[in-house]
Amino acid sequence: MSTNESLVTDSDHADDNPPHSVWIWFLAGSYFAILSYQIDVPLIQSKYDPGPAFLPRILGFGLLLAGCSQLLTRLIRREPLVGQRSHHFSLLLSGLVIAYIVTLPHIGFHLTTFSFSIVSMKLFHIRWSIALACTTIMVALVHLVFFELFAIPLPQIY
Repeated sequence: MSTNESLVTDSDHADDNPPHSVWIWFLAGSYFAILSYQIDVPLIQSKYDPGPAFLPRILGFGLLLAGCSQLLTRLIRREPLVGQRSHHFSLLLSGLVIAYIVTLPHIGFHLTTFSFSIVSMKLFHIRWSIALACTTIMVALVHLVFFELFAIPLPQIY
C-alpha cells in the first residue's frame, strides 16, 4: 500500500445510514403490517390463493425485520439513535415523493411523473439532456406497457 492511499474505517461511513432511518423502517413496517389485517378476503377465492393482504403483510414484516436489524447493529456498534445533524437531501427527496403522491390524482400520471423524474434527476446532478431523454423514454414505456398493452388506466387529470 502506498503512502497516498488511506485506510477506510467504519467511522468514514457513519453518515451513510442516518440514525433516523431506524425509525423510518419501523414506521413504514408498522403501517403495512397493521393495515394489512384490515384488507377483506374476497368471497370467491381459491384455497391456494394467499389473498390480497399477503403482499402488504410480507412487506410490513420485512420492513419491521429490517428496522430491528438496523437497531441491533446500532446498539452493537454503540451508535446514536438520534441524528447529530440534519439530512436536508433525504428530507428533500421525501418531500418530493409526498408531493408526487399528492399531485398525481390532480394533474395526471404523465405530467406528474415527468416533473417528478426531471426534478429528482436534477437533485442527483444528472445532465439536462440525459434527464430529459430518460424521463421521456420512461414515461412512454410505462404508458405503452400499462395503458396500451395491459389496459390498466393511469391517473388522468380530473
